[in-house]
Amino acid sequence: MSCDQRWLAVWGKPRTLNPDNPQDSNLTIVDLQDPRVTPALGFERGIFGVEYLKTPARAIVATDSGALLDLERRVRLAPPAQFDFGDPAYLRESCAPFPNKTYRRYPP
Repeated sequence: MSCDQRWLAVWGKPRTLNPDNPQDSNLTIVDLQDPRVTPALGFERGIFGVEYLKTPARAIVATDSGALLDLERRVRLAPPAQFDFGDPAYLRESCAPFPNKTYRRYPP
């Protein structure tokens, strides 16, 4: 969940398993101020986390190659190779932990 508690990212396996690529994962972005059903974004690899950026309505999806998302439109902005995630324009937000900021089904 983002620090402002507006955005929630939920990911998991698609309803139908792809036998040719069982690592497929889906990501759904939920705007808690406008909770409507939105289509899931598909990824060909596993998702390890979502990092929200200080830039409003942007997030980085932690996969093997990474992806930058526009949360408002719920779309990928460009192929990951075009982004330097170390660039200061992509500073991650930080805040004190709060209940439900993260949820791990299997604790580390």
